[in-house]
Amino acid sequence: TGEEATTVGPVHALDRAVDIVAPMIRNAGACCEMGMSLRVMLCGYLGTADAPSHGRDAHVGDFSHRVLQPISSIGNIPPVVAGIALAAKIRGERRVVLTWIGDGSVNAGPTHEALNFAAVQRLPAIFIIQNNQVALGTPVAAHRRPESFGELHKAYGCAGAGFDGNNVLD
Repeated sequence: TGEEATTVGPVHALDRAVDIVAPMIRNAGACCEMGMSLRVMLCGYLGTADAPSHGRDAHVGDFSHRVLQPISSIGNIPPVVAGIALAAKIRGERRVVLTWIGDGSVNAGPTHEALNFAAVQRLPAIFIIQNNQVALGTPVAAHRRPESFGELHKAYGCAGAGFDGNNVLD
């Protein structure tokens, strides 16, 4: 249906033995790439007692596979990712922490603070901005200038690149 490459390509490039991912709901492919079984993922979505969350949430994650369970509140996973990356840096671990941020979450205060903190501390974190063209029913043009996210990394003094979320090789 589109955007699968945004998830599968970057996760496939990670060292799945040490790196950590923090997917949003639309990034279910990250769970598969990190080795979670479809059965465990389905249990998570159904909120059953044998899910990694023991039925407490309908989000899917399993830290034994280095998959952080999503946080429902928009824009709050980036600070957690920055914290995990900071811990890895302090411990001298060779690990990367990867998450995805929707175009609407970029406008959230916690997201901005996490991006800034990660940049200033030079943390081993990767933040992928998914431009879904609409955030909670609001078109990007109505909540962001410029409408492109291609230059956002420059605001934080970080390296960045754009890619086609439908092209896994890109």
